[in-house]
Amino acid sequence: MSYQEWLDELIADRDESGTPITRREYYQKFFNGADTLKIYEQDVAVTARLRERGAITED
Repeated sequence: MSYQEWLDELIADRDESGTPITRREYYQKFFNGADTLKIYEQDVAVTARLRERGAITED
């Protein structure tokens, strides 16, 4: 998944209206100024390690 796809993915968190929001909207709303590229890189690295250990499967 590319960085842009990661940002535009709908996530489980919702805004006050109950509407699903994208990861991009979530970080803009609740973590203004967060370095989303760094967060994405960390997410990719952690996910890869969890897959190696069998904690995440492709199901």
